[in-house]
Amino acid sequence: MAFLTLNTSYIAAGETFRLIITDPEGTLGDTLPYTLSAPGLNFTSHFVGEDSLSGIVTLGTNDGRSGFKDFVTTADMPTGEEFMTLTVSSPGMNDIYLNVYSVNHYLTPKTKIELGDTFDVWRKKTNGFIARLDTIEDSTSEIKSQTIIGDGVNNEFTLNFPIVSVDTHLYVVHIDGIAQNPDIAYTISNLNNSIVFSEIPISDSSISVIHRYEVSKIARDTVSTWGSITGTLSNQTDLISVLSDKVSVTSLQPLSIETYDLSGGAGVNVVGANNTGDSFSIVSAGSGLTVTTADDIITLDAQVTTISDITSDVDVGGISKTDIVPSGTSLQEFITQMLSQTYYPTFVLPSVNLTDNIAATVEVGTLGLTLTANYNAGAINGDISGGIWDPNLKQADRADVATQYTFSGTTIASSPVTQAGNSLALPTTTIEEGVNTFNVVTDHDAGPQPLDSLGAAFDSPLPSGDVSDELTVNGKRNAFYGVDLASIDSAGVRALTSKLNPSNGTSFTINIPAGATDVVFAYPATLRDVDSVIYVEGLNAETKTAFSQQTVNVEGANSYTAIGYKLYTFTPANPFGATATYIVTI
Repeated sequence: MAFLTLNTSYIAAGETFRLIITDPEGTLGDTLPYTLSAPGLNFTSHFVGEDSLSGIVTLGTNDGRSGFKDFVTTADMPTGEEFMTLTVSSPGMNDIYLNVYSVNHYLTPKTKIELGDTFDVWRKKTNGFIARLDTIEDSTSEIKSQTIIGDGVNNEFTLNFPIVSVDTHLYVVHIDGIAQNPDIAYTISNLNNSIVFSEIPISDSSISVIHRYEVSKIARDTVSTWGSITGTLSNQTDLISVLSDKVSVTSLQPLSIETYDLSGGAGVNVVGANNTGDSFSIVSAGSGLTVTTADDIITLDAQVTTISDITSDVDVGGISKTDIVPSGTSLQEFITQMLSQTYYPTFVLPSVNLTDNIAATVEVGTLGLTLTANYNAGAINGDISGGIWDPNLKQADRADVATQYTFSGTTIASSPVTQAGNSLALPTTTIEEGVNTFNVVTDHDAGPQPLDSLGAAFDSPLPSGDVSDELTVNGKRNAFYGVDLASIDSAGVRALTSKLNPSNGTSFTINIPAGATDVVFAYPATLRDVDSVIYVEGLNAETKTAFSQQTVNVEGANSYTAIGYKLYTFTPANPFGATATYIVTI
């Protein structure tokens, strides 16, 4: 089933995004349609170089299973402080969505925290997730982004905006729409103002880098105000003593909420906090940090979690309509779910291929058959490699090992034969005249649990079961031809050169050496009389009338039951004085 993806879940107006259409069953050159829609959307005002909101994508990458198209938005899509939700559709596929934000969306009075704001105002502005003290320096929220096209050679790319922090978790990075793991997939270099990937992105891949940085600094030797609490943060100042008359701090545990720069100082001593040089972090986890003042009672659960199940009524990131965010979901888990699309594995079912050691058509009476069952446990395809979901990487076998093989066939003595090994030697089994059918049934154990790109269980393990296959061997009679027949019987005829499975119209060439005393050929009497015998050196003269015909019973291989053969013989008055060539057509 074909599906749509985007290389990002949101952009700022004026930026580029990429639409990818993947069809696992597609072939190179297939075209798939798409449509873009949103209230008030039009191609002339909102896109650069587009002449329609609909079009097609041609499959041309990933062995012809994927194709993409890049779109460049204009700076006034949308305007002001708003954002527009763009819907991307294609027949038979689930819709996907892209939020296009105004370039001013992140610099608005609605989200900026002011120095004099109360905690309730902070909570409303930040949807209850973050409370941050604005300082004498302005507090702003900036978003910077860049789209890079991979060249298949380099793993380091210069960023077109200055690096403020090397913390990889402040950067949202996608390659061809696949979210990258900030812990292992890339690092940020201050030295070259660049992003460095742990693996080289493939050629023509679309790399989206979005840097979200909260500008919020507390300068040393300044006074900050929170409600009725005042204090001076300076060298060797104990944070607890700053707030000692108004605040009690309890149960500090590791989880960084905010880091404040105290450059040039000798450090700040914070009970239960991490001290690193000239900076400190207020840290907590679980139900950890409780701050009480004379004017306000404020409780911050530093590992912010949902307190009840939430049913989504929108599609956002990896969350779809009607999906339930369960009670107890942490902020980290929630953001990961929104920013990471879930990819699912595909399956190749187990199978068995039955082979033998002889040809598909042999002479009747043939012995020495060996059957071999080649078991394939199938595959669960799709796994994480370098933080990226690779749909072609094998995750595991779909089924477990084969436990037994059961061989059967009408000519196998004591059929069926069940054994642990996959090969069965049948030295006395005779290939009968006509079609000989052989079968194998292979039992296997249950397979492992398939996992999606987030490590969650997908579908179910394949239960224990069996797979089967069959093959046929055709038993046919030979034709015989040559010179100097030793005896007019089965043994004499079978000593001649043979040709398997003759029929009306079959031709063969008899090379006659000088000195030969007779020329003979024989074939099953069920076929018609010989059609022609051409003497090549005699100007292709027809010589069949020179041959006499009689019937002789001739056995198959290994003394298999004899049947009547038409035996043709030509005995010249004198042995052949030179080599000759006869072409016989039945």
